[in-house]
Amino acid sequence: MSIIWHDHFGNSEFLEHRKFRVLKFCSTYFSHIFCVNKGLEIWAKQSLKTKNVTYSPNFATIDEHIGVTKLNGISGKRIVCLANLRPQKDHFTLFKASKKVVELYPDWTLHCVGKDFKDSYSEEVASKISELGIAKSVFMYGSKPDVFNILRQCEIGVLSSKSEGLPIALLEYGLANLAVIATNVGECKSVVRDKVNGFLINSLDVDSLVKTLSLYIENEVLRKEHSNRYKKHIQENYSEKAQLENILEIYKNCIK
Repeated sequence: MSIIWHDHFGNSEFLEHRKFRVLKFCSTYFSHIFCVNKGLEIWAKQSLKTKNVTYSPNFATIDEHIGVTKLNGISGKRIVCLANLRPQKDHFTLFKASKKVVELYPDWTLHCVGKDFKDSYSEEVASKISELGIAKSVFMYGSKPDVFNILRQCEIGVLSSKSEGLPIALLEYGLANLAVIATNVGECKSVVRDKVNGFLINSLDVDSLVKTLSLYIENEVLRKEHSNRYKKHIQENYSEKAQLENILEIYKNCIK
């Protein structure tokens, strides 16, 4: 019997705090470990007992769900964030930046799509929207099946995370031909090339997020130039076909 472990640990910026006693014991029996970012790959090689470890980045696909979700706001003036309501996604920095952006560009709106776990973080998110007075420009949709349909209604895709692996949302932004802004955490920097096909900012940096959003809003030519380059980059380097061929080959070798 072969056991293959796929490590998608989302808090990879804080691996020194990861509890892994049970995982380390189990890793003795793993035939192979796949890691979705370089940090996890290095950590697995140093901390676990499996000899064969491979970095295998996530890939995105275009979902086939019929488009049923119609976003609020004005067409051509929408910003989207695909992120479940979890602390590491740091919606608060995004909301603070959105307040300033809306003051400068009142027609632009933010649309947040992701699972609401109905927990304390969810309550804090709702409270922050109310506190900042942005309920008319920031819209929360919860989890939705027609992600690609939603993305096609937007112009700019944002992730303001404090911690990431390789977020599939970034890859989906590319397939939907969005201009992209992400924090420089996890593997985001290997996907988004700062000032070439998108913008990278430091986490918790509200001012930089406002600045980069403003650049895209004011400069449609730059926005389209970056989004086209980014789409090409995602299609060439993070396709389902390329990743599955590699994964299946390793599975076959493990079975043998």
